[in-house]
Amino acid sequence: RQMCIRDSLYLPSAEPARFRVGGNLSIDAVTPRGGILPEGTRVRIEGRGFNSATRVLISGTPLASTQFISPNAMEIRVAVPIDLTG
Repeated sequence: RQMCIRDSLYLPSAEPARFRVGGNLSIDAVTPRGGILPEGTRVRIEGRGFNSATRVLISGTPLASTQFISPNAMEIRVAVPIDLTG
């Protein structure tokens, strides 16, 4: 599946094993790094340039929550099982 992060100005996207980010956003790490994640799993995204308007999308997969932690971190919780193998 593809993951993308979007704020009000840019639409960066990620492909398996390769991230593309535009504007002032960058992604340094995603934890867990991949695999089959059960419903409710928390995924932490670390990087730079996040703000409270930053949105996280994973190929149409519903998210239970998206939390802005800091300009360097976001955390999501998946609402359904998802395969992040890439």
